[in-house]
Amino acid sequence: MNHKTPSPPKGLQSSGKALWRAVLAEFALSPAELRLLHEAARTTDELDRLAAAMPDASLTVMGSRGQPRPSPLLDEARKHRDTLVRLLTALKEDKK
Repeated sequence: MNHKTPSPPKGLQSSGKALWRAVLAEFALSPAELRLLHEAARTTDELDRLAAAMPDASLTVMGSRGQPRPSPLLDEARKHRDTLVRLLTALKEDKK
């Protein structure tokens, strides 16, 4: 049976589209798996935007009491990386 590879969803940027195409070049995914892939691709694009903002941002900011603390961008990037790992792991588990 010949299946048409779904095009990347609207709104994805270059990294998200690249992830979408790379995964679908190797695997045929169910609708639920496509949803996981879409979220992983969006997260990849968001990581790119966070990385683009970091060179212009300080690694530290002033806390509520005037103390230096890590920039919220660092924490957000870490959370996005964790989310991406979880999404890709869930996608991998579905392919077993």
